[in-house]
Amino acid sequence: MLCFAEVCDILCVSRNTLYSICRSHAIPCQRVSHQWRFRKTQILQFLNNESE
Repeated sequence: MLCFAEVCDILCVSRNTLYSICRSHAIPCQRVSHQWRFRKTQILQFLNNESE
């Protein structure tokens, strides 16, 4: 699982942008307690799909 800051780095986006993406459900993520968590494989798939 990746944390929020790691995904920001991978996607090269700001924290605010990633919050917006998460809230719109445009990226696969899970909310655990008060934190967003991401599966690395799903993030890489998301990147591949966006680049096509």
